[in-house]
Amino acid sequence: MPPAGPVRPVEPDVVLANEFPATLSVQFPAAARVWLSGKEVGGAAKDEFAFESAALPLGASHTFELKARWERNGKTYEATRTVSVRAGDRSKLIVVSGTEVRE
Repeated sequence: MPPAGPVRPVEPDVVLANEFPATLSVQFPAAARVWLSGKEVGGAAKDEFAFESAALPLGASHTFELKARWERNGKTYEATRTVSVRAGDRSKLIVVSGTEVRE
């Protein structure tokens, strides 16, 4: 006799570690090159980035240290920011201005 309903595979038990990453989304006024904790983030310059920490215990936080450079109207600008985000949280940083770089 066939089973009464659809057969589903047995799913393994999931053990939650109560650890979650901290997520930061950053927006710039123009396509920017970005450094995270002193290391340049690869890829093409763009105006929005998303960063995620390693899994953190609930209540813990992660500090993102950012530096960015972009060009606008023929001038180069730079901004540095330090942002702390708690485990499981998603934060958004909008950088609206920077300091003009004179090289």
